[in-house]
Amino acid sequence: MTITSVKQRIFLVGCGRSGTTLLQCLIAAHSDIFSVPESKFFQYLIPTHEPRRLMFGLTSQQFHPWITQFCEDMGHPELASSWSKYPLPIAWQAEKFVHDLDTITRQTGHHIWLEKSPKHLHYLKYVERYVPDVKIIHLVRSGTDVVASLYDAARKYPQKWGYEHGTIEQCVQRWLTDIQVTQQYLAKPNHTLVRYESLVANPEQSMRDLCDFLAIPFEPTMLEDYKVTAKPLMKNRYENCEPAVTEQIQNANATKFFTLFSEEEQAYIQEKLAGVDLEHLSAIAS
Repeated sequence: MTITSVKQRIFLVGCGRSGTTLLQCLIAAHSDIFSVPESKFFQYLIPTHEPRRLMFGLTSQQFHPWITQFCEDMGHPELASSWSKYPLPIAWQAEKFVHDLDTITRQTGHHIWLEKSPKHLHYLKYVERYVPDVKIIHLVRSGTDVVASLYDAARKYPQKWGYEHGTIEQCVQRWLTDIQVTQQYLAKPNHTLVRYESLVANPEQSMRDLCDFLAIPFEPTMLEDYKVTAKPLMKNRYENCEPAVTEQIQNANATKFFTLFSEEEQAYIQEKLAGVDLEHLSAIAS
């Protein structure tokens, strides 16, 4: 078997419920790209709420159980035993993560790997510090649609979404905060922006533009094969995302904002989101 080299590594980030799973599946349908289920690697690696570990640059207490589950989710449970149960330097574990994904990518005959965890948006300084040759894709969706989807998910799946998104105010603040982070990075050459509305309105053009950013040829089969790549990427999900990524590409739940919220609530949300100009964001990224 010919051993390939890894050309680049891709992280897909964005506010939750923005369509990152759909975009991941479309990108992963490229013949040169290998992808894995949502790893949340840096989210669990960095001991954000453990001051002493953070001060000494050691992994969080949650890290080992999570990485063990991730090895299972991506179909390589044999790798779990190679991850230490003891707190080790963050840099060492990040290097091992990259090494493991590089190895699997080469073994599968691919040259690029893709990781999608929306909350990695808040760990980009670590991603860029520890992942060589990395490119970051930010997916942004209309604030009203995202707020409605977050709020609805919190009601349907409270175990996963309820704690941080149980109120309208929490959902609004999540989107505003995530947009602010994206805006801070878009001027960097290894970052790009994809608008969800453009993706579903003209998926071919959006994927052509994205392939240009990644310096890979566009493959028309991406627009069909994404339905096949979806299933193995759906591991460890509370909610059923499969219909959204196996049916025809469309603006899913576009009317939820108007059916879920009262007129008074709609007006409140729109007022809170009014200060964000998504067209300006697109201009920064272009």
